[in-house]
Amino acid sequence: MSEQENTSAADLTAATASPAAASPSPKQNRKRAGTGVRVALIRLCTYCGLLLIRRLRWLRRRVVGLLALCAGLLAAVGDRIGRSLKMFAVQNGISLETTAQLIAGLREGSAKARSGGVGSWLKYWGGVILTFAAKGGSRLVRSANYLAPVTAALVFFVVVQVATHMQFGLRVVYNGEELGCIADESVFSNAEKQMLGRIVFEDYIKPDNAVPEFTIAMLNRENLLSEDELTDALIKASGNELTEATGLYVNDKFFGAVEDRTRLLALLDGIKDQYRSEEYDPTETVEFVKEVEARDGLYPVTSVISISEMGEVVTREEQEQRIYTAVQGDAPIIIAQKNGIPYSQLKALNPDIEQSLLVGQEVLVSKAVPALEVKVVREVVEEVETNFKIEQIQDASQYQGYVKITQQGEKGLNRVTSRVSYIDGIEVEREEISNEVLVEPITEKVVVGGKRPLDQIPSGGTSSGNFIWPAAGGYVSCGFYGYWGHTGMDIACDAGTPVYAAASGTVTKVAYNTTGYGYHILINHGGGVETLYAHNSKLYVKVGEWVEQGQLIAAVGRTGRATGNHVHFEIRVNGKYMNPANYIGTVCPY
Repeated sequence: MSEQENTSAADLTAATASPAAASPSPKQNRKRAGTGVRVALIRLCTYCGLLLIRRLRWLRRRVVGLLALCAGLLAAVGDRIGRSLKMFAVQNGISLETTAQLIAGLREGSAKARSGGVGSWLKYWGGVILTFAAKGGSRLVRSANYLAPVTAALVFFVVVQVATHMQFGLRVVYNGEELGCIADESVFSNAEKQMLGRIVFEDYIKPDNAVPEFTIAMLNRENLLSEDELTDALIKASGNELTEATGLYVNDKFFGAVEDRTRLLALLDGIKDQYRSEEYDPTETVEFVKEVEARDGLYPVTSVISISEMGEVVTREEQEQRIYTAVQGDAPIIIAQKNGIPYSQLKALNPDIEQSLLVGQEVLVSKAVPALEVKVVREVVEEVETNFKIEQIQDASQYQGYVKITQQGEKGLNRVTSRVSYIDGIEVEREEISNEVLVEPITEKVVVGGKRPLDQIPSGGTSSGNFIWPAAGGYVSCGFYGYWGHTGMDIACDAGTPVYAAASGTVTKVAYNTTGYGYHILINHGGGVETLYAHNSKLYVKVGEWVEQGQLIAAVGRTGRATGNHVHFEIRVNGKYMNPANYIGTVCPY
């Protein structure tokens, strides 16, 4: 309401008021002054609210707080409205009881109208105001000072409702043409990158004016352009020849476009089908490792390729296969270190490398990686053998090194369920879900000698209680007293010469070290007697395995701290290093 309209309303009120009202008392003047101040405050709040909503974009993120503030303000104004109506009733000879009923009826009608939406609520209160105006226009004019808060509150509520359903954006003008509105400039930057990414087989023909113009605009949320829509508009503004197609994006990188979206999706499904199980598996999931997306839109004609060409593009190798050729002295862990890859990865690429590794053998150290890698996760159920335990019974009447099996051990059987992940058919991760015992293992019972052996055994002895020469030939290159701290006997042999168990026993350690002993094996013969075989190139046994005297357990090498091919042989009795020459002599008997 303008200032002139306020003055006219005040003059009209004064002209129609009673003589008593023409000369108001000081108390009435204070009341009217207070009312004027409150009206001014309400108008000031309304103006400030509109100014903030128009100028500050961050107010959009505080809509909830603003609505809560409005609710409190409307509640306060509601009380004022109630008091104003009561005073209006008293001045016009209406009973307070009738006024209370009127107020209750208005509240009930307002609640019902509000449930129907903002439009219904506004329509209801508009009808109420018109009814009051029709029945008592002159009285309404005289009571304008009391009804003004109602009007101000109504206007304020309408403004807030409209403002909270609007948001600010940027109107984009590009090459002299208005493209639409976007949320912020980052949308334009991303769309521009997408546009340039689509034009890969020809030069981009810029429009006459490629500098965008942005102006702030208030609009509805649903009127904003998305990045894809703006990309289409920018491409359309270029000078390139365009067509509607479906583009393939891998990790937001454009690979090309095809005319038939259905055939493109079928191509992608076909790539994944190559890795699916032949029979339906409900636990199986097949998906691309990278994010793959098909986007419809406008693309330059030269960026559109055939389905067969698209198939070649997505299956093309992004990384070539790498092969390493094994040389003398190589071992699996050494090959992994030479090529800078984890040992687990080398074993996954070459599952049999621990069982067979020959000089000149080709080892896969890096597989070819296609543009679209496929990851498969499925549950795998396997029956796995479990090793049996060995129970040793000491017989003091037999010399140490004596072994007799009284109960043969048998391996158990477990059903193991694992969640296994594959990438392009190669296992990369395994997680055990459950482990069910099907057959319990049977413990092997072994009688071992507990009597201390002789300090020296005649050379060449081959009885079951003695130790034998631990290699297929060779000579002593460094004896027990060869240098200070030497703990065994070094038997020099050619690389790959078989290494045998000097006596029967249980394998307690199999280590693939690259320092110290290198690849080495420790065998427990019972009664506190152990033998160690170090610096091997290959190991053929595993922990827990029972080996017989003379059984092949390793191959001679020079792993660890070694200057030449040899087997470092130790005999330990109750943790003490013994001179092997006292047990096997110093000359190979065969």
